[in-house]
Amino acid sequence: MNSLKMRQMLNKVPEVTIYFWIIKILCTTVGETAADYLNQVLHFGLTGTSLVMSVLLIIVMFFQFKTKKYIPSIYWLVVVKQEEDCFDNGDYMVMNPAKVIFMFE
Repeated sequence: MNSLKMRQMLNKVPEVTIYFWIIKILCTTVGETAADYLNQVLHFGLTGTSLVMSVLLIIVMFFQFKTKKYIPSIYWLVVVKQEEDCFDNGDYMVMNPAKVIFMFE
């Protein structure tokens, strides 16, 4: 297999352009809003929201790793879920510092 084909096969990320950064910023906004919605509107609480978001992230990452090539919808779904999970877990750590410290002792 020639090196160009090998690089194309291993590349599962989009080209970084201005459009990439626009979409990335939008994903960050969607991620934070979704985590807040589950926590505050649906009353999942920080722990419940963290669990739900983490499980969903694991599921979409499974599909990302299973694909053989770059599929935009799966890639961006992973980005959105990762943003949601990061913001939610960050909120959890800020609101429950004693529990977080206990986990790392």
